[in-house]
Amino acid sequence: MIFQSVGTQRRRVVRFIGILGLVLLACLGGAVVACVGDDPAPVNATGADASGAADAAQEGSLAPDAADASSEGSADAGSDACGAPGDASALHFVDPSSGTDDPNHGGGYGSCGYKTLTYALTRAKGQIALQTATYSPASGETLPFVLKDTQQLLCKYMTTAPAKIEGRGIFLGVNANVNVAFIGTQNGLKDCIVDGVSGAGYCIDVFASAAAASPHTITNVDVGNCGGSAIHVENNISNLVVNGSKIHDSGTGIFWVGTNTGSMGSNVFTNNGFDIYCQNADLGVTGSGNTAPSCQACGHCPF
Repeated sequence: MIFQSVGTQRRRVVRFIGILGLVLLACLGGAVVACVGDDPAPVNATGADASGAADAAQEGSLAPDAADASSEGSADAGSDACGAPGDASALHFVDPSSGTDDPNHGGGYGSCGYKTLTYALTRAKGQIALQTATYSPASGETLPFVLKDTQQLLCKYMTTAPAKIEGRGIFLGVNANVNVAFIGTQNGLKDCIVDGVSGAGYCIDVFASAAAASPHTITNVDVGNCGGSAIHVENNISNLVVNGSKIHDSGTGIFWVGTNTGSMGSNVFTNNGFDIYCQNADLGVTGSGNTAPSCQACGHCPF
């Protein structure tokens, strides 16, 4: 029994050695990872090591070029967020303290606006809103401001105080110093302060006619210190409406030169040589509700 037991054990050892040999042969055949007991890396559908794909994906998510491009793109989009008005007839904005004079601006106040009214007049055909400020040669403007087409200046649009137009320049239409000239078909000033800073010339010169249905308008404007005329209406000019304005400290408040048509209502005249002066009877000039202005030669005096 002893020899039989020993023989049996020997056979078991031989069998174990044989199995171990097969395992070693398998390891030498390339399945080493399976032999050492570590979990194998998962394999994707193409047979590639998925851990490599994961590493590549992780590196891709940290790629600086892609991240930077995304960041730069969003920054660029923000800088262009203001934009220009939709077209030339839309409302344009001027803000001297924060604006920029280029075609990509003008769509709002602040950094979205133009910097100067001089530039805005080259871009707009309609209304121009002015941020509260003084618009003068000292602030970088070129005067006079010559309004064309249907350009109109809004000097207190969504602001708490009016914009001021100060100083004058030679307007070649009359070869005289002027603050603002109307040469378009429907020009206007609303809620503005117009200061001529004394000296000869006119503060507002109306050089072209408008249509009766869409007149030139001067509304709630404070105009003074004009030396010559605060509002000078050239010969044969039709359809000017002056309402609710303060006209003061000038040689003549409103001078109607020659044959004109227009109206004046609820204006206040103070400290002028003449408040209202007509070159002739000018029966087309009418008015009412003004503060007892002095009136010379006009056919419908007093107004």
